[in-house]
Amino acid sequence: MKKPFIHFICLLLSLVTLEACAQKKKLTAEIKYIQPYCGGARPTEEILEDAKKEKKYSGMEVILVSDKNKVIKSKTDQEGKLNVKAGYGTYKLYEAWRYNKQAPNGEDLKEFDENCLKAEWARSFMTIEFTKAKTVQKSEGPIILFCSPNAPCLRAVNHIPHRE
Repeated sequence: MKKPFIHFICLLLSLVTLEACAQKKKLTAEIKYIQPYCGGARPTEEILEDAKKEKKYSGMEVILVSDKNKVIKSKTDQEGKLNVKAGYGTYKLYEAWRYNKQAPNGEDLKEFDENCLKAEWARSFMTIEFTKAKTVQKSEGPIILFCSPNAPCLRAVNHIPHRE
């Protein structure tokens, strides 16, 4: 009678341990962006300085891809913070247009160089190492929200270059 009971207890403890390992924890990251000046008029110094400042990437979709190729789609909050439940591991973060293999600003893909876009789609803006002990953000720099004439990979033949 004791052996089956001991086996049952061992099995129960194994299941509890597995469940604890599989639980997801809260991963938090701060996401920022910059947007160069996009207006047509000659900007003031204040406008140019403001365009260089990092701003909160609020209410925007961010795609996390784990080192095990698990995908988490989430939105940042009003403060530009990403709060997701995730397992421990390393994650690459992408803007939605890059992950979804679209053109920046929702433009027609025919307006862009295909090889250049493929390179852009592969580019993450941040890597996060998420462990029990700590969360480390390794930023590739803030996200850059491009003006349409200055979007990466845009074929210059079809557009007038943006002048500063």
